[in-house]
Amino acid sequence: MNHPFFKAVVLGALLLGGSPPPAHAQSFSVDWFAVAGGGGSSAGGIFSLDGTFGQADANEQPLTGDIFSLTGGFWSLFAPPAPTALVTVLAGPSRGGTVHGSGPFAIGSIVTVTATANSGYAFTNWTEQGTVVSQSPTYSFFLVTNRTLIANFRTNLYVYTVTPSAGSVGFISPGVPQTVAKGGSVSFTASPAGDYLIHQWLVNGKVVQTGGTAYTLRNIVSNASVAVTFAANPYSALTVLIIGNGTVTPSLYGQQLLVGKTYTLTAHPAAGSLFSNWLADGGVVGGTPKLTFAMRRNLALQANFVANPFAPVAGTYQGLFYSSNGVAVRSSGFFSANLTTTGAFSARIQLAPGVSYLSGQFSLTGLFSNSIPLQALGPITAQLQLGLLDSTMTGQISGTNWTADLLANRAPYSTTNPAPQAGRYTLLIPGNADSSLQPGGDGFGAVTVDASGNVSFSGTLGDGTPATAAAVLGGQGQWPFFVPLYSGKGSILGWLTFSNAPDSDISGLLNWIKPAQPGARLYPAGFTNVTGAIGSAYQFTSGVPVLDFSAGQLSLTNGNLSFTNQIILGANNIVTNLSTNNLTLRLATSSGLFTGSVVNPATGSPISISGIVLQKDNFGAGFFLGTNQSGQVLLAPSP
Repeated sequence: MNHPFFKAVVLGALLLGGSPPPAHAQSFSVDWFAVAGGGGSSAGGIFSLDGTFGQADANEQPLTGDIFSLTGGFWSLFAPPAPTALVTVLAGPSRGGTVHGSGPFAIGSIVTVTATANSGYAFTNWTEQGTVVSQSPTYSFFLVTNRTLIANFRTNLYVYTVTPSAGSVGFISPGVPQTVAKGGSVSFTASPAGDYLIHQWLVNGKVVQTGGTAYTLRNIVSNASVAVTFAANPYSALTVLIIGNGTVTPSLYGQQLLVGKTYTLTAHPAAGSLFSNWLADGGVVGGTPKLTFAMRRNLALQANFVANPFAPVAGTYQGLFYSSNGVAVRSSGFFSANLTTTGAFSARIQLAPGVSYLSGQFSLTGLFSNSIPLQALGPITAQLQLGLLDSTMTGQISGTNWTADLLANRAPYSTTNPAPQAGRYTLLIPGNADSSLQPGGDGFGAVTVDASGNVSFSGTLGDGTPATAAAVLGGQGQWPFFVPLYSGKGSILGWLTFSNAPDSDISGLLNWIKPAQPGARLYPAGFTNVTGAIGSAYQFTSGVPVLDFSAGQLSLTNGNLSFTNQIILGANNIVTNLSTNNLTLRLATSSGLFTGSVVNPATGSPISISGIVLQKDNFGAGFFLGTNQSGQVLLAPSP
């Protein structure tokens, strides 16, 4: 192709030698394609031109052709070649051996030259300007300038071969047999593979050196073998990763530990965090902070820490367990547990026959399962689920041939967060309308709730059995009511709730179970009674009657009899009997309880009575004991 820069060249020709002919000029055209590759030829008129155009170093070099000359410089269209230096290798003496490696090489490259001794000669060294630069027949160097190297050989009628070898778990260099003159020496280096160490160097099968990456065989006077052996590294580096906020002691990360030896690490969570588990090879190898392990090669352990899920739900939990298919004495009871901020807990499991204790650690997901012994009832299994969001404990408690469902609530109240239900109450546990098979009298008791939500009950059931209970309120005013009865053979339990309803402040169902007791005065066949308890807040003001009426009546029903006395309730809470049969009734204004006696008009015999007032419902109720039944006592306004 044509290039504008080389469109034309005007040449002036000057005749050479003798008298110069008349000067004249001749136009001469040099086309690009004629010289694009360099060294082309072009002609015009009676002139011809041979030469190379376009060299970066042309720089006014003369070009001549026949009877004229051309002087000029041209620009290169190509990058200049890399600078080189010349390496010259010689053998001394030349008959002593052969050498390889001469030639031009790029400056900055690695050049290797070799020398091979001829028979009867031995390689001595490489020299440059009389200075020894290497004693190895193979010499590599970094080229920066021209070099002339001489491989020196000496006459030697005794040349020996040294044969190197290495096992399959390492390398030796040089790895091929070496020819060495008598009295000479040869050096070897070794490198192990993987988790191996250099063990021994052997010459002709005998150990000459233990360990070390290099060995030199000196003063060689016969053929020889040099071998290197390798042994498994008894140590390996331990990797310890920490995920989350925490530390691990002792600090063994990156330490070379003896393989097979036992070591112990302990994980320490930071404030607000808990230890989760230890992992190795993607699997869980430990669930407690202290991990004891046998070191193995390339072992990597991971300690995991998580945000503490237990701190917000730590505290006291109380509740009940019983079968959803029906309450039974042997499979129902009261549950209480204290949970720490680390998820550890201790629990008390109370059935009517006895008490057992349980302790353990919840998992980070709130799970726990274990078996515990309970005297006379065999082993009991507890499977618990901690509600990390709703502050409950649920699950199942199982024994021989029975399973009960558990619900326990966290106690949220304290002196700094007082219970709104704090105060005094009265509670009534109504009897059955038919007193022939179950008590017809109403059980009752006084209830107190303190600022921390602790509830206490003291009273008497409708068959005259004393009953006391203590528990803590849940966040919604739930009260787990449980009393073991009849020497561990019976019980009364159920969930009661504090609320400010129009007609009550406490309500809920109670399951009352009495076993058969042959020879008992009342209900020897036993019974199971489900009754709705009712309670009212109680307060007393001096000079104000505890019930809002003056004319009233005291009635006794069921329990083998029935009659009513008319009364007057005075402002000073003194009861005046208006009927002919004698009646005495005393009101304990501190608790709302009443006691007294009334004469049976049919027999003239006195009957003991007791009960409690419900101020929100404006009446009082209780029980009396008849011949073989209990009956109801009712204190109410006159109709």
